[in-house]
Amino acid sequence: MGLEHAVSSGWVFDEDLVFRQYYLGCLSQASYVIADRGTRRAVVVDPQRDVAQYVLDAGIAGLRIERVIETHVNADFVSGHLEVAAVTGAAISFSDAAAVEFPVEFPVEPLADNEILSLGSVTLEIRHAPGHTPESLCIVVCKSPLAAPWAVLTGDTLLIDNLGRPEVVDDTGWSTEGLACALYGSIRQRLLTLPDATRVFPAHGEGWVHGGNLLKGASSTIGEQRRANSGLAAMHEHEFVAAITEAANVVPWYSAHVANRNRRNRAVLEESASVRVMSWPEIDAAMVHGAIVLDTRGPHDFAAGHLEGSVNVSVGGRFAEMVAQVVCADADIMLIVDGSAAEVRNRLARIGFDRVMGVADGLGSVPSDRMRSTTRLNIAQLAALADVRLVDVGEPYEIEASGLVPNAVSLPLAALVTRIGELDPAVPTVVYCTGGHRSSTAASVMRACGFSLVHDVIGGVEAWSSCEGPVQRAAPV
Repeated sequence: MGLEHAVSSGWVFDEDLVFRQYYLGCLSQASYVIADRGTRRAVVVDPQRDVAQYVLDAGIAGLRIERVIETHVNADFVSGHLEVAAVTGAAISFSDAAAVEFPVEFPVEPLADNEILSLGSVTLEIRHAPGHTPESLCIVVCKSPLAAPWAVLTGDTLLIDNLGRPEVVDDTGWSTEGLACALYGSIRQRLLTLPDATRVFPAHGEGWVHGGNLLKGASSTIGEQRRANSGLAAMHEHEFVAAITEAANVVPWYSAHVANRNRRNRAVLEESASVRVMSWPEIDAAMVHGAIVLDTRGPHDFAAGHLEGSVNVSVGGRFAEMVAQVVCADADIMLIVDGSAAEVRNRLARIGFDRVMGVADGLGSVPSDRMRSTTRLNIAQLAALADVRLVDVGEPYEIEASGLVPNAVSLPLAALVTRIGELDPAVPTVVYCTGGHRSSTAASVMRACGFSLVHDVIGGVEAWSSCEGPVQRAAPV
């Protein structure tokens, strides 16, 4: 049976090239399988941690995964290089610069600048591209040794209509300005030298927590980016460095933890393993010792009845990133779920939150004096309030676009835990966000920290705007 008939849709077959992009929307993360049709030899690039899809697809297609290539030491998701290697025996490769900048605890086959990897007719050219991180690389894909480049996998270096910002997450001796200078050279010497028709496949897309204003779309071309990407415009190095450092995003606090996990010889994820069911006495005892109860139900169900002290992060959307904003990575976690506990465990594992103790066997056995319910405010109730503290937990770019409810202060969810001391538990407080999910999380965190007079708003800014509620554009500090 031909490969085209053996595998599902989403694959590209072009002469001897076999190619597929996998996109994980909840982390805005792209990974890739590249193979040679004749030899069936394959590599996986930047895999997510739960790797069954790559192994299953390769098995169906008769591909042999021989290598995992990491475009850099990721700091936003725990990569699946150890998981792929454990299942397939594949070698793990980073840029040879990683041995200096970010030494790892497991065997690797380092990749030199300009090294050519042959899969058969299909070849992969390694181009070191420091800038986003010191050890970043890009991969030029050719359908045959003499063919023009078919594509370039740019990792976090070149994104769709943007660039990967310089990212200093560890003490490597590099400064943001030094990385920006390196990025200037990498873009111009390693990427803009490629033909305009070369396809561009980045490692991230719209919504990436480390990114700027990324546009929708999974790929582009060098020519399209040359025309549309302001970071590729003609400018002097000092102008580029000033622009890229001014636009640099705040690196999430858990980035150092994730980068460290990607360097460690950690335990592999057993993604199909069940999660242990815990009784109420076990949960109560664990909470006494500091364990976190993470309630992953929706805000409405959580408000109707929840365990005192639990933190509400709805499992929909960008669940793992939201958990990382309010829960310490080394915390012991117990789950309350509506659906699959294993799925929730795996989603937490993608960002290195591995200490899931178990899942509650329901709330029915919890003593009534440990259960709580809360009232979520609608827009009419919010408009009628007086003498309360209003807190917008949305991101600054959201407030810039939509404005603040009058007299509200901005305190992004990601900063709430570290800045909660700025708020007075004795003052009635109402928190809101764009749509109503993050505010439920924020309110639950505040209650767990001793705030008893706190409510959140159903529908958030979207509901407020639909009722034509007034806004102020200047955000009080």
